[in-house]
Amino acid sequence: MSFAGGIFFTNRGKVLEAKAQTGVALNFTRIGVGDGELTGQDISDLTALIHEVKSLALTSLKTLTGGKASVGGVLSNQGLAAGFYWREVGLFATDPDLGEILYCYGNAGALAEYIPAGGGSEILEKQVSIVSIVGNAANVSATIEQSLVYETPAGAQAKVDAHAAGQVDTASADATKNKHVSNVLAKGWEDHKTAAAPHSGHETPAGAQAKVDTHANAAAPHSGHETPAGAQAKVDAHAAAADPHPQYTLHTEETALKNAARTQTNELRVEVVSADPAHAQGKVIFNTTEGKFKGSTGAAWL
Repeated sequence: MSFAGGIFFTNRGKVLEAKAQTGVALNFTRIGVGDGELTGQDISDLTALIHEVKSLALTSLKTLTGGKASVGGVLSNQGLAAGFYWREVGLFATDPDLGEILYCYGNAGALAEYIPAGGGSEILEKQVSIVSIVGNAANVSATIEQSLVYETPAGAQAKVDAHAAGQVDTASADATKNKHVSNVLAKGWEDHKTAAAPHSGHETPAGAQAKVDTHANAAAPHSGHETPAGAQAKVDAHAAAADPHPQYTLHTEETALKNAARTQTNELRVEVVSADPAHAQGKVIFNTTEGKFKGSTGAAWL
């Protein structure tokens, strides 16, 4: 559909645009479409479409440079009882003195496009945008029907581009650079992905299944396993033992030192301390901080 001939102010639109330059609010209300033909009428004198077929709620308003604004709506054949040749379009606004007026108007003439009736096999939706002059108006608005607001292809692409630009940055801890996971996890994935053989030594699905099958087919797969009662009994016995860990080095050193001391005096006297005391030749201590038995030579602890 082309309105190559242009969109023109009506007289009432010119007056409202002039008012808007003085601070009066310029509020666009709707878009009208119809099939009316110009038969010599002066567009500036029009106060309505020649033959309006459908009124479109507004879904967008964008202020442009050069004192212009783009106002949009969606033309759908849903609920349209009969098809028509879409030939004329008009943008309506609210004048504080006159109420709703036809602000600007366009007519495609012979370039009219046929819009089929709704309810058939052809479902039609068209984004209709009118670029209109608003001058230096400081207060331009539109009555937007939010339930009809659709994402435009350009808007959708912009969102996709913004999302794609924020992928994982494995060299940064900035969470805004990754939309889905923490950069710590992302770094781990990157390291795993770039490893020479990230799955070497891992069990294969076939190998895991074979082990499961072997276990399941065993006559008594859990025979010999410790029972809860048996485990508790062993714990209790261990706790009650006088010296449950005789194999440890500390026990061996203690025994050797005791035997050495008894060889000398037949009597072992050990002083338990947390820090080495003053030297006394032949004195034996157990340093609890170090966990060691020590003997003094008079000058050094061995």
